[in-house]
Amino acid sequence: MIYIYMLLLSGFLFANTININHHINNPSLMFTFGNSTPTNIYESYGGKGFAFKLSYEGPVKNSRNLRFSLGWQNISFGKNLVSYDGWSGLQIREGEKANLFDAGLKFVLNDGIAGNGLFRPYINTSVGFGFFKQYTEYDYPDTYENPCDGSFLSLLFQLLLDDDPCEGEWNDNVNTIVDDRMSSSFMTVDIGTSFAFKNPASYAIAFGVRYNMIKN
Repeated sequence: MIYIYMLLLSGFLFANTININHHINNPSLMFTFGNSTPTNIYESYGGKGFAFKLSYEGPVKNSRNLRFSLGWQNISFGKNLVSYDGWSGLQIREGEKANLFDAGLKFVLNDGIAGNGLFRPYINTSVGFGFFKQYTEYDYPDTYENPCDGSFLSLLFQLLLDDDPCEGEWNDNVNTIVDDRMSSSFMTVDIGTSFAFKNPASYAIAFGVRYNMIKN
């Protein structure tokens, strides 16, 4: 999965007193997002989709370049259209989703490539447990419902009981049924580099690749 994330560093209120090690010495919160592509056996039924991850990092005591991480990752593979009824407008789609929870250890080149702490390459390995589901989505055409289109009595009740009686609403008419569930341990490898516009900074942006290896 190729992704971009925003890195939020705690302790930024003390920016005037933090040295080049502000990233490694303080906990941080990361939000990552990007495209997800299935590989190997998953290519036979999954398509490209969207993924995001929220993780917390903290310093490892007496270590200059190591940090621990705890994360939650959500992956949504692309939905495949398996049936379409042109007469009724019904579309039947199948898709897969997963929620993964992991803990890991991250090596960060804390001084950065040029020694100024702006570009910091990293590699993160983590292990965890994930929950997967395969679902079928029945999608009828959207409809607009107006409560004032009914009988005289229903209109009268709407006028008496509702402040805005004729405000209608759209109905998506989507029904989702979970077909199968699975749980499995997994391993994740993250490789990338973070970039900050100054040092110290209260945030950073990173680019990288994440590879998930599922046991089952």
